[in-house]
Amino acid sequence: MKWGDLCIQNLSQNNLFVDDAHRSRFRELLDCYIDKPFFCRGLCKCMFLAALDQEHFFLILNVLNQTTIEKDRSLELMKEEIRLFGENADSEGEEGDRLIFRMLYFFLKNKRFDQNDLYWLQDRAPESAAIIWRGLQAAKVIDAMSEPGSPGSEEGIL
Repeated sequence: MKWGDLCIQNLSQNNLFVDDAHRSRFRELLDCYIDKPFFCRGLCKCMFLAALDQEHFFLILNVLNQTTIEKDRSLELMKEEIRLFGENADSEGEEGDRLIFRMLYFFLKNKRFDQNDLYWLQDRAPESAAIIWRGLQAAKVIDAMSEPGSPGSEEGIL
């Protein structure tokens, strides 16, 4: 089984897609970018969250298209865009969005996201907290898989 299909299967078995549209948008992103030199598990996690709704799907699609055009293999453009989106959310007082963008940035940097902020966020912005929890659960599933393109990556969870 191909890595992308296996990823979707594992996320589905863990009931992480909110609906068929979420799954469909995520599959579309995977199909378009899984063979690109910049594709990695961190990007896959970002794609999962961005596929939750049309607005964020088009946002990441735009950045990924630009990344492809500029042949940015290190995802520096995406990291910078996500950092700027987070700063905008912070300046607009959108604490939940700021934390979501921080988590995405950490995914791309292959760093661990500090979950301590989630406890107070649950009271202030429960929808954002739920998105972050879903993203963290998906990250666990994706991290349990071998890196795309590595030996054994077509066989599933290591």
